[in-house]
Amino acid sequence: MKSKLWLLTIMFLFSLNLILFDSEKANAQPRARFEVSLFRFHVNRQSLENAVEFNGAGDEVSFSRVAILHNRRTGSRALSDGINLTPSFGEQPPNTFRAGHASPSHGGLKTGDDVLVPPIILFSDELIQGESAATIIASIWELDGPTELRRNYENFLFNFQPDMERVALATLRNAPATASLVHDWDNSFTSNSPVGTPNTTTVVTLGDGFLGLGAAKARPIGMVRQGNSYNFIPKLLILNFDNASRAAETNQGSGLGVIKITYTDDQKLAGDYTLFIKIRRL
Repeated sequence: MKSKLWLLTIMFLFSLNLILFDSEKANAQPRARFEVSLFRFHVNRQSLENAVEFNGAGDEVSFSRVAILHNRRTGSRALSDGINLTPSFGEQPPNTFRAGHASPSHGGLKTGDDVLVPPIILFSDELIQGESAATIIASIWELDGPTELRRNYENFLFNFQPDMERVALATLRNAPATASLVHDWDNSFTSNSPVGTPNTTTVVTLGDGFLGLGAAKARPIGMVRQGNSYNFIPKLLILNFDNASRAAETNQGSGLGVIKITYTDDQKLAGDYTLFIKIRRL
């Protein structure tokens, strides 16, 4: 009996030491808090809202923010879901912020406009080397009619979060410091897609509308022709401790830690916008 109690005691102490060792090891891993913000955008080309622009001068836009923190031990946690858009920019009234020069007196976004915005926080959390990564999606939406596409976008984000987690955590292996920052949504995310075929996953689709210039709906910029409709191709910013640290210390021509993400529509929809995003290590 005493020998069994002694054996159980030894096993308990051994297990406790393993737990403490794992805890100390985890705490010893390099970690830092990072902040990612959108602070500027440029209208490379104004969108064609539909055959007849009826809702004011130029474009009027808002931003969707998605942030998911992935951890190889504990799974994924959504920090922002992308459904609640930011206040709008464009002609004022009715938009919250006056932006652009389509109308001399009221604004509205047109080709060539460059707009500084109050910093929009996309992500602010801790990244742990070798253990966690973040998926961040900043998209720009042209506000032109009914909003049901936002619900379709929400469904896409929910259904494909496991694929985003898989790809993000894969950056922790094999030179994480040089892992690509920006990824187009393609067949590398859809784990059941045959290698070498174009991605056909429906994200957000838009019909042709009047004269084939797109249905009048609030929609994301960056929609491409696929079959008989237009499909949105998101651009995912995937950060881990190493590539985020490197990006925060790099100047690619727009400032320290600044990267550019460009969304380009099919030529019939015409929209083309560049987002300026800053990565800071706090």
